[in-house]
Amino acid sequence: MSPKHYVMFVLLSWHNQDGSVGLWSDGSYRLWWPSGVGLWSYAEFLHTMKGRTTDKLYLPLRWAAIQTAKNKNNYKHTNYTDDQAWWANGAIRLEQYIRSIGDATVELVNASQAVIDDNIAHETNDCDGGILWYYGTPPPDDHIKQLYPTY
Repeated sequence: MSPKHYVMFVLLSWHNQDGSVGLWSDGSYRLWWPSGVGLWSYAEFLHTMKGRTTDKLYLPLRWAAIQTAKNKNNYKHTNYTDDQAWWANGAIRLEQYIRSIGDATVELVNASQAVIDDNIAHETNDCDGGILWYYGTPPPDDHIKQLYPTY
């Protein structure tokens, strides 16, 4: 399989056929962060190609990013602020590309803003300030053990 065809295969198999999860997986938490990085990487690729991309790549990516925002609470799918931030970074970069070709979305900007607002809401003065890495229950160690029993 050529690199071009491989990229298309990976992108088009992003969703589990109905567009409900937006992950390169079964929708579990395990690939939430890498999938956000994947969105950002594809958006960077579109910028790099500067008009040499085709609708076969751009349109599914746009659809997948918007569907994920709709189905996963504007990318706030986990209580890990860094995971969510990758999705926001990818959405913003994709929106920049979308606007560079004369189009625009509301969904990607709104989802990114929701993540930024969520991160700000979890700022802390602990350890001289910053944003909490995880803000849910159980604490991260217990949560990681549940997700990765062999960890």
